[in-house]
Amino acid sequence: MSSIFGFVLYLLASLACNVDGENILFLHAFGSRSHRISMMPLANALVSRGHNITYIAAVPAENPNPKMVDIIPKDFTAFIKNTVHTLFDARIRASKQGPIPMTKFAKLFAHSCSVLLTSSEFQAWLQTSPKIDLVVMDLIPDCGLGIAHKLNAKAIVYSTLPMYSRTVETVKIPPEALTPYGDHVYNAGRMTFFDKIKQVLMPLLTFYYEYVHAPAFELILQQGLNITNMPTLHDLYNNVSVVFMAGNYITELPRSLPPMFVAVPGLHLQAKSNALPKEIEEFIENEDGFVYISFGTVVVAHHLPIHIQNVFMDTIRAFPRIQFLWRWDGELPKNMPDNLYMSKWFPQQDVLGHPKIRAFITQAGRPSLQEALVNAVPMITLPFHGDQDFNAMRLDEIGVSIPLEISEITEQQLQSALTRALYDTEFRKNVKKMSNIFTDLPMKPIDTAVWWTEYVLRHEDVSYLKPMGRNLTWSYFPPVIGIGIKYLQILAVLVIVALTAWMIYIT
Repeated sequence: MSSIFGFVLYLLASLACNVDGENILFLHAFGSRSHRISMMPLANALVSRGHNITYIAAVPAENPNPKMVDIIPKDFTAFIKNTVHTLFDARIRASKQGPIPMTKFAKLFAHSCSVLLTSSEFQAWLQTSPKIDLVVMDLIPDCGLGIAHKLNAKAIVYSTLPMYSRTVETVKIPPEALTPYGDHVYNAGRMTFFDKIKQVLMPLLTFYYEYVHAPAFELILQQGLNITNMPTLHDLYNNVSVVFMAGNYITELPRSLPPMFVAVPGLHLQAKSNALPKEIEEFIENEDGFVYISFGTVVVAHHLPIHIQNVFMDTIRAFPRIQFLWRWDGELPKNMPDNLYMSKWFPQQDVLGHPKIRAFITQAGRPSLQEALVNAVPMITLPFHGDQDFNAMRLDEIGVSIPLEISEITEQQLQSALTRALYDTEFRKNVKKMSNIFTDLPMKPIDTAVWWTEYVLRHEDVSYLKPMGRNLTWSYFPPVIGIGIKYLQILAVLVIVALTAWMIYIT
């Protein structure tokens, strides 16, 4: 009897610790399917805690939650699909075309927000005057912050990418000159003098954005949300309560961050792997294991130039005792090796968690690399766009992957990398070590994310988590002040030299 009474008290105590069911909006204003995959577990966990979740995105959930309201605007979906596949076409990187200018990205983000806000589905929802207590948004937060302001809601940013310069600068954290951001390609552990100069000047990009692109974005928000007194984006950034980082000191570079930044690496990771479909299981049934090849949800592998496809085919033939699985969207090539199995879809986490997997050839997207790392699978990385170059360099730096360049790849390079991934005992041992470190956490990331989400909901004001510099303009930031002081020093020296020369001349 006493044990039952104790159990009842435990349940009551647990319920007392919960917050009341709140209304939370999850929002993707730009991004591919992988972004939704990363955030969906948090939404599901909050639903199970009794919260009411509305999810607005261009991509529907793979496994819809019947207790969640999904809003998928058709025009927005078409725009994102067309934009993503055009921007991130495999042929762009393979043909050595340069990176996409940030000015183009800024215009795309603004246009994406405009398409979303003017869609009939979003406007119909907005006209119901929804009660939203919190908005959880990803990637570039500008659109979501406008919606949060309109609905008088709190805001959490879920950063699915590495720590980008804008992520840091929008919440006014003084940058660290010796720690590169995710949008800064660097040589692992060896920043040059010019790398450091570029890092110091990063805040000027925020200045450029706020004074050149922000006014147009503010107009889009004002018109799309019917906001009478539109605040500046600079002011909207102050509304961010917490930033969730989908990585930690293993996949990110260590840096000094205020309490509002919370690491939640691998929210989407499965607790255990499931059995593979029978046909796949039978194909990989051999003593020497298999290698998995996938370039993510955006890059279309059959768009790669034929000579690059042939590099892969010939390399696969060179390892006849190893089976290969390749995620392939198009028509199957005619020169397929016997030890290659191609499919439009694989249960990736189950594949990477299979006991016979030996290596993973990947584009180095954040979700994929975490799935490989948690299962201690050696990687060969071939980045195509966005944060993938940074990810590939970081993985190389910690010794769990071998980076290659898709535009310059040769059969010899790929065979050499694959041989090392398969047979280098020390390399594979280090992958296992880093996997253990990556997963050695005080609590599960999903529990951390839920706790901090409800923390923001419980407390009216969480400004004490934020850096003091959030109310400063760009000109007060240490790098800018430092540059100004240097210029003043140079000017002072020039004035002294000029005065000295003039005094000598007149005497």
